[in-house]
Amino acid sequence: MENFDILEKLKQGNETYVKNVSPELLQSLTEKQNPYAVILTCSDSRVIPEKIFSADLGELFVIRVAGNTLNEPQLGSVFYAVEHLNVETVVVLGHTNCGAVHAAATNCEESLLLPILSEISASGKTESETELCCLNVQRCCDILRKAIHSENLNIYGAIYDLKTGKVNFNI
Repeated sequence: MENFDILEKLKQGNETYVKNVSPELLQSLTEKQNPYAVILTCSDSRVIPEKIFSADLGELFVIRVAGNTLNEPQLGSVFYAVEHLNVETVVVLGHTNCGAVHAAATNCEESLLLPILSEISASGKTESETELCCLNVQRCCDILRKAIHSENLNIYGAIYDLKTGKVNFNI
């Protein structure tokens, strides 16, 4: 698809969205937001938290970064949602067949990816990409627990299965 065609597809997609979205919902969200959960997840185009959890506009505070890694900007974003939007639930959502986890597991050395890959690699050494994905999620949860002190905060790790669409919270 050529760039012009892609831009047209995006414009048409927005027109369809505007026709179908509730004007009342948009109006209600112009002054404030009240999400019930933060989802820190991968940028992978196959992982769309709003669809995975059947959520509408304003319900999820989604932070997306390749490999669902946790650096200062992501940590600050979670903190903002917890402290300023009073969100009490945070989910770190990894997924099967993650390209960033694969790159970390295979020692990719592309310079622009190194900050992401070093975060994933810091989760531990293992031969299994599935296990590395779980370790990465668990590490992010641990970092959040240590960094954000809120009495009512619940932090969960989970893995989304690309084949089944199911989220496993038992990792």
